[in-house]
This record gives sequence, structure tokens and C-alpha cells, in this order.
Amino acid sequence: MSGKSSGKSVVCPGVGERIQLSFPEELVRFRTEVPVSINWINYGGHMDNAAYLAVCHEVRLRFLRELGVSEEDLGDGRTGLIMTEAVVQYLAEVFWGEVLVVEVAPVVQLPLQLFLYYRLIRRSDSKVCGLVRTLLVGFDYGRKRVSALPSDFVRRLGV
Repeated sequence: MSGKSSGKSVVCPGVGERIQLSFPEELVRFRTEVPVSINWINYGGHMDNAAYLAVCHEVRLRFLRELGVSEEDLGDGRTGLIMTEAVVQYLAEVFWGEVLVVEVAPVVQLPLQLFLYYRLIRRSDSKVCGLVRTLLVGFDYGRKRVSALPSDFVRRLGV
């Protein structure tokens, strides 16, 4: 299933405008567990904001490996992925020693774009701690230019 990404702005009293992501639950294609590393904990004692993207990178690599491809080669020998955008919505604190269950839902906008949605859930209480959306595009690293997503890769995504 192809489709547009979902995300809207909301105004929070005293804070201003915020992006609010909605997670396309019906499109979940991958789930994995990630233990929270001490390296991801900041001075506030909880997971650092940059760590959310590190977790998503790890999970993305696992997802692609399960599909039999990599960020550098989507199966055609020339096309990889490059990230052009990331949106993170922080919903609850995450602490060292906890385990996150991370779900991935891909949304393809042919010919070039792949949105990956991530839902980070604390395993101990099933609390959703964060939502992340990354926008990746097909990229020919040899020619240094944007490239269409290979049709076999899109088929493997099951969307």
C-alpha cells in the first residue's frame, strides 16, 4: 500500500505548535527489541534525544537485513538509501536498563520516497515512549544522485 505520510501540527498551550505523528499500525512489517544503553542516557537520567535516532538507525539496519538488503544496496547493485528528514515525538521518559520494543511501518511514495515510521514501546509496561518518522530516498552513491527505489525492494517491503 502506497500513501502519504501522516503528521499534523497541533498548538499546545504555553508551548506553541508541535508536530503530532500518527502511527500507521496496520502497516507494521517488523518488530524487534533494543536494550537501552548507558551511552544513551543524558544528564537528566533519561534517554537522550539523539539516542532516539540511534535506536531507529539500529532498527532500520535490522529491518533491511531481514529483507535481504542494506542501506548501501537495495538489491540492484547500485541504489541505496539516504535520509532527508526525521521527525521525533517524545512521549515518555526512557531509562537505562529498560528494553524497548520497536515496530516499523513502511509507507512508499513511488518512485523515490520511503517513509519509515517507528513506534518505541517500553516492554515492561507497554507504554509508547516515542514516535519517529524518517524520510529516506533512493540514492545512487556511485553517481551521487537521487534514484528510483528498485521495484524488487518495494515488493519485499510488502506495501
